[in-house]
Amino acid sequence: MNKADSASFAGGDCESRSTEVRPQNVRRQAIPLLIALCLWILTPAVSLAHADKLTVDNVTVGFSGTCRVGEWTPIAVDVTGPAGLSVSLRVTVPDADGNPAISTFGPATLDGHEPRTIVGTIKPGQLQSEARIEIVAEPTVLASETVAISALPHSTRLWAIPDEIPGFVDAADSLNARRAPSDAPAVRLLDVSDVGQWPAAPYAWASLDVIVLRGSTTVSPAHSKMLRRWVHEGGRLILLIGSESEAYLEGPLAEWVPIEVSGQLELRDLGMLRPLVPRSGTIRIRNPVSAAQLNLPAGQILAPGNNGPLLARAPFGFGSCTISAVDLHDGPLARWDGLVDLSLLMAETDADNTAALTQSDSEIALTGVSHLLTQVISSVDRFDSVAARSHWEVIGWLLLYLLLVGPIDYLLVHRLLRRPHWTWVTLPCWVVAGAVGGTILAQNSNASTVEARQLDVWDIDTASGRSRLRSWVSIFSPETRRYEVAFAPNNAVGLNSGSNDAGRIAWAAPAEEGFRGQYRSGGLQLGRPSYRYSPEGQAIENLPLNVWSSKVLTADWAGAPAPQTDWIASDLVDDGTGRLQGTLTHHLPGPIEEWFLAYGNTVYLPEENRETGETLPLEPDALWQPGGAIRSRMLKGFLTGVTLALVKRQEGTGEDVVRNRESYDPLERDPYRIVRMLSFYENAGGADYAGLSNDAVRQLDLSHLLDLQRAILFGRIDRTAATYTIDGESAGDDARETFVRIVLPVRRAVATD
Repeated sequence: MNKADSASFAGGDCESRSTEVRPQNVRRQAIPLLIALCLWILTPAVSLAHADKLTVDNVTVGFSGTCRVGEWTPIAVDVTGPAGLSVSLRVTVPDADGNPAISTFGPATLDGHEPRTIVGTIKPGQLQSEARIEIVAEPTVLASETVAISALPHSTRLWAIPDEIPGFVDAADSLNARRAPSDAPAVRLLDVSDVGQWPAAPYAWASLDVIVLRGSTTVSPAHSKMLRRWVHEGGRLILLIGSESEAYLEGPLAEWVPIEVSGQLELRDLGMLRPLVPRSGTIRIRNPVSAAQLNLPAGQILAPGNNGPLLARAPFGFGSCTISAVDLHDGPLARWDGLVDLSLLMAETDADNTAALTQSDSEIALTGVSHLLTQVISSVDRFDSVAARSHWEVIGWLLLYLLLVGPIDYLLVHRLLRRPHWTWVTLPCWVVAGAVGGTILAQNSNASTVEARQLDVWDIDTASGRSRLRSWVSIFSPETRRYEVAFAPNNAVGLNSGSNDAGRIAWAAPAEEGFRGQYRSGGLQLGRPSYRYSPEGQAIENLPLNVWSSKVLTADWAGAPAPQTDWIASDLVDDGTGRLQGTLTHHLPGPIEEWFLAYGNTVYLPEENRETGETLPLEPDALWQPGGAIRSRMLKGFLTGVTLALVKRQEGTGEDVVRNRESYDPLERDPYRIVRMLSFYENAGGADYAGLSNDAVRQLDLSHLLDLQRAILFGRIDRTAATYTIDGESAGDDARETFVRIVLPVRRAVATD
């Protein structure tokens, strides 16, 4: 055989082997593919088989169906199914824009017998909407159900009370009677007889304003922990101990409530309660009244007694605890005509608040702004690189365009060119010119890159060492696309992002009835683009934004500082006259600017530079003392801009002192003035002065702490307390505002001989 034949044979042999091997390889590769295909096809069948045995019961949104719009509310579903099946709860609820927001909770493994309750929290975006409930075993939906949500506005308070406390029931009725029948109720009562049935999910109790418990109310350790966190973040807890001291001391609440109960005693005089309710009748006592022995380390004694306070209130974090030493549901107080007003005082609710808001309706109608939350969002949702066109400017361009395609085009083709049929050419030209001009104008008026603007309110409670963060961010998109936005507390300033309190991010919207507002009815609009919250709640996936549009988001976090972090060192003392003495030093990562210290009804102001007149910042590690030559004035006058001026009399001689007060502008966009009003809303006069409601941001008002042996340091710091990433890249660093509010304990001076 020659070389050619040999080569030919070798080539043919190779070709023959290749032809024989390929089917075998194909068959070997096809087997796993066929197995995977069969599994993929059978999985829905297996899941559908499980679906036949799956039952979904007791779908509950809120507290027995009660929830508030724009606030985190619990949702619970009972699921029963085959043992070992792992399922998750997926809830779709529209935000204020009508876009479906998807949350996933679980997974939970079923045992085949008892129902398994899956609990989560959702944020309804509209007063009337629908939520789609789905039980999922990925990737198959095993069961689904649509639930109607009827949410209450922010103006409705949610009180959780035992049903046998007549004083608070009558107090709620009296507040509701002030509202028109067509309005939402002022107070909605929730039964708290069995706290163990309440959901123990994070943020599940965020919408509650007041919780009233008796001394004998059974509270589990898990619910006590939830209650403690709720109070620390701004909740109002009321405890009615009375004759149930022993049961209270055996429960977990006694371990952390700041007012001590040391035993039981008998009282024959409750007259010190009468000054709390002017024009109330005598409290008639026939037999000794069993009461709790109270000891108040710090706070306010509302009603003193011969053997300890009858009624006391103490701060706890950013909230408060109020304890009554006597029973309200039984005994002489249950028959007292001042019980309703006493209950309102304990709930820290102003009975005249509704009337004050009604008086401001004329101003609200003119400005379109009725809520401080609307001001916050407006201050965030503006960008220096985006030139907002006024309504009059838009109307002017539209009129010019109508003139071009109408009278000017007519004069051009009929009078000047004398070719009327040419309008078939000129009209399309005007249309194209208008489209091109509008596009160029829009491009020049809007940013060409993704923009973010951020506002942080960072609270520090030095007594407990814990911190609270509320943040807003607005994201502007130059194109129609989807984004992934993530939130985390900033480790660089000492906030511990690795703690168990991970925080949450969600949409934000004005508390209004107008465009993009929360107070409008809607439904689950499946045609609109949806987005999804991450399982941990710290990120939003596939957030849809249209071209040249923006979306405002808000984030919350609460937790302990990072290890080895010491923000504040203070030793403040009330000298007995309401004046502060002592020292204060902060160790924050930057100076506090435009700051002041509030305590009681007094505000302490920083020194001014004698040359420039600017206030001096409070530098880190610098010792500051409120006594001495520090400037001070009345807090309410400072907040409302009260000034005194001498004016010559028009008749006669001499001068008169004229008191002037600044009006609060509902269209205010300055973050400093807005956050200051949020922080001291009641101190400034509430709705009577601002003409706006603070219902949606009520927990950010720190006014109540100033009467509970707490001072508040307020100022601006050039650091971000929250960090945001958009598609993995840092955002909001260039346009940010951070305000710090530090709650400082104040001890009373000890009298000496």
